[in-house]
Amino acid sequence: MDARRSPVGELAAACSRTAPPSVRAHGILRQLHRAAPYAAAMISYVDPADGGHRALAASGYSARVADYLLTDFIHRDPGYAAARTHPDRVMCWRMLPGYTRTVSVTEFFRPSGFGEGSSLCLRDGSGHQVGALHISVRQGTFPDSWLGFLAELRAVFAELSAAAGVRSAAPLTPRETDVLRLLAAGMSNAQIAADLVLSRRTVGTHVEHILRKLGAANRVQVTARAVALGLAEPW
Repeated sequence: MDARRSPVGELAAACSRTAPPSVRAHGILRQLHRAAPYAAAMISYVDPADGGHRALAASGYSARVADYLLTDFIHRDPGYAAARTHPDRVMCWRMLPGYTRTVSVTEFFRPSGFGEGSSLCLRDGSGHQVGALHISVRQGTFPDSWLGFLAELRAVFAELSAAAGVRSAAPLTPRETDVLRLLAAGMSNAQIAADLVLSRRTVGTHVEHILRKLGAANRVQVTARAVALGLAEPW
């Protein structure tokens, strides 16, 4: 399946440069449901501050199950351990011997009415874990076509989780956000200063802070990073 032509791929391409990661993630989950009508789903990201998982977007899970997926599941579930060990594979319960006898299934998933599911460990281009994707269904089978669908779109979910992690680690002040928006529009420091009624020196200081927070070396990089993170509109 060509993700670029799939409903989810088209949505990802359409919103990847125009909205914050959380908004994009919720939109993609809604679109994913149209193509693969799951019972519950969650996209999480890794918080750089403590390495814990945080929910980026979720639908259908109770608070108890959602909390479990963000904590003990990540560290103790054998299925997720397999997903980390085999990052190129997309697996569901039936592909994991004995999985239906695990705590995850007997104490969390089945009591919540789920009969099958899949979890993906999301990694960035450097191989670092940036988040996870969880999908659960009511029926006792997880279609093979869905496994392929998720494999095609793994990079889309990973990009969202990575962007959310960077955004959470580098919060900008309201004024820095204003400066970044104009910087991304191609304005010089002098033009930004005039538009925001600030001194050039103050604008220069804001630009330095923005570069540092977003891990960019220059204005071109920071503009690209800001657009990718949904902090500025493309021009």
